[in-house]
This record gives sequence, C-alpha cells and structure tokens, in this order.
Amino acid sequence: MVVERFRGDRREHWRSREEVFHAVSAREAAAITDAVVDAVRNDPAEVALHRYLRRLFVEAMNCPVLRAPYTRDADTLGTFLAAAHHQRLQETKLGVNRDYLGVLAAESMPRPDLHVQDLDYALPAIVFGFFAAEPFHPQTITLTLEQKADQLADTVLRAFEPSDAPSGVAVKRAAAKALPILERLARDHRAATYGGDQDD
Repeated sequence: MVVERFRGDRREHWRSREEVFHAVSAREAAAITDAVVDAVRNDPAEVALHRYLRRLFVEAMNCPVLRAPYTRDADTLGTFLAAAHHQRLQETKLGVNRDYLGVLAAESMPRPDLHVQDLDYALPAIVFGFFAAEPFHPQTITLTLEQKADQLADTVLRAFEPSDAPSGVAVKRAAAKALPILERLARDHRAATYGGDQDD
C-alpha cells in the first residue's frame, strides 16, 4: 500500500498503514509537546516532574492516536511498535527525557538519591501503568480523567521528588533550561511527521 499526499510543492509517500500511523501520531505528539511548552512558559511550576507527566497524561488520553501505543490497541497499531522509525523516535525521546531530568536534577527537584538513568525504567513503567490499566478497570471505577491524572501526579511526586518543595528561584531556572529541550522534542516530532524519520 502506498499513501500519497502533497505538502506545499512536495509529494510525500507512506508505504504502509504503519507509516501513516507513525506520521499522524508524530504530528499529534508535536502538538502535545507544544502544549507542554506553552504551559511551562506560562507557569514555570509546570516543569516539575509530577506536573509535567500529569499534563502529558491528560493530553495523550484525550488523543485516540496517542492513546493507542499505551493501551496496545492492536487494530490501530499493527506492527507500528516494532517499526524502525518508531524505535528511532523512542531513542530520541529517551535522550530528551534524560536531558530534561538532568535539568531537574541540577535544581534538586528529584530525590537526591536518584540518578537520571535510574528513572529510565521505573518512571515509564509507572506512567505506562496508568495508561495500560484503562481496558482492565471495572465499570464501578468512575474516576474522571482529571482525577486519574491527579493520582498519577501524586504517585510520581511521592516516589521521585523530595519532601521539601524546591524554591521558586530553582523552579524558574529549571523551566528556563527545560524549555529549549522540550522545544527540540516538538521539532523532532514534526520532522518525523513529514518523513524526516523515514527509511530511504
């Protein structure tokens, strides 16, 4: 299958359903990252790990295309998760996450006994759990999305952040340093949307 479209004067091709999904999901991820950037710019406290992940959770859960990779919607995903372009983007996101966490660590915003690489597994495992649990919840659990996001934020706060809140000055410094990192992630997503991350 070849899907074709024009962007300006450039013709673009996607060779499979998975490549189309990759482009659409990258576009949505760029929009969500832009929303995070705007939030941090408007309120530096949004840079804190628990607030950053809370916002990502709400934004992603409101987007079916981005929700699918977390809930493992097989009909939507196909072989997307194993595709080379998806794996490359995941490596890029890992690097961005480490840079972002490094900024927080420089301002003593995570627990002092944690190293950035300590979070490579534990943090995604917790966040993924909040997404992946969705299909398994009984109907008697009637939490709103905002309430679920609050519980995710509280879990991250208690597990990974110190008991003493950082100073306002530290938060502002962290926000100023994190913004270019998050803007870079948005650019990477946009590049993937338009074929910058495709195989030749």
